[in-house]
Amino acid sequence: MAFDHSDNYHVALDAIRMNWDWQESIIKNGGFDQGVPTPESHPDATLWFQENGSELPYTEHPSGSIPGWKVLMREDATGNAFFFDSNARRDHMTGRTFVGTGGGNLAYTGVEIRSDVFTIQPIPNASESVFVQFASAQGTDRERYSDDGSERAFGRIQLIVDVNGNGSFDDAEDFHYVQRNQSMAPNYSNSGRDLWHHPEYRFYIQPEHQSKMAIFRAEDNFGPFKASWGWLCIDDLFVWDGKSAELAFPNSDFELGSLENWVPVIQGGAGFNSWLSGSRESVEAGTATHSVMNNRSVDIDGKFAADTAARETGGGDGGIGSLTSIPFQLPSLTTGGIQSIAIVSEKVVIEFSGTLKAADSIVGPFSPVPGASSPYEVTPDSSQKFYSAE
Repeated sequence: MAFDHSDNYHVALDAIRMNWDWQESIIKNGGFDQGVPTPESHPDATLWFQENGSELPYTEHPSGSIPGWKVLMREDATGNAFFFDSNARRDHMTGRTFVGTGGGNLAYTGVEIRSDVFTIQPIPNASESVFVQFASAQGTDRERYSDDGSERAFGRIQLIVDVNGNGSFDDAEDFHYVQRNQSMAPNYSNSGRDLWHHPEYRFYIQPEHQSKMAIFRAEDNFGPFKASWGWLCIDDLFVWDGKSAELAFPNSDFELGSLENWVPVIQGGAGFNSWLSGSRESVEAGTATHSVMNNRSVDIDGKFAADTAARETGGGDGGIGSLTSIPFQLPSLTTGGIQSIAIVSEKVVIEFSGTLKAADSIVGPFSPVPGASSPYEVTPDSSQKFYSAE
């Protein structure tokens, strides 16, 4: 909740969510986009787009409320809670709107904005999870519209799963994991700041999607309206099977110094001639055309990354395009165990998954059997031996 009881200041709220809960299933409508009209859903939506920074009482908004939130007023309260299309600096917006108690010269007292009740949940246990992890900046999926509603701006990072297994990733039943937690950060609010997501972002893969094929896609559509000077960066795409991490596919971290195994599309932007970017050393060596995020303060793991900013090539932050990976298989949760034990030709044959371990006592300790692979053959002798797999 946020409570404003000041004659001089105001509160503003946006992007309230648990870091890994990209579907906003825990904190409802933490980005305040739910219920906000679109040109497709509401004939008067363009009136909202034309607000362009002006306050709009939530009760007068086309949605008529703040879904998932309550507005409480003290008896002596002045003012109200408002939707905002953008603030005076047009920065720090995760999408089409945020809410608050004032802005500019507005100063109100006694207004509370309170979320619905939710349960704090722990981050999923890595040993019991499959996830896809990547470094990124400015991925949000929150759409902004031009005043007439004809154009959309967004910076979208998603993992698309081929659910039906037909080799296409554009079917209606295919599943999209979409990053939704970062600000578009247009214009001048982030000069010299670090925009990389910390820690690296993770899509926790649902059981029914494990072992299926997927593609990773980044789309920069930060247009010249209400979201200009925005760019999109990605790096270090890894998969985790519950026990170990590995590259999603060769060059999923761009460290080959190329876009091998990626499909780049460039649709516009002065000076934007390549998605491949690099460290300052890489630019000076001529192995990358531009530095990551225009030499802003960044964490880059290695010599290369990918982004749409291109100041060194005569442009700025106006690059527009997409970058799509080759299809790769999502891991499945690695679970081990003894599958069968049989006597074959006077030998004990153990079939297992995971890591085979042995001990001289049933209570252990169990230690990995060096070089063991399934099926594993044991020649019986007079000693006893106990086996397990995990």
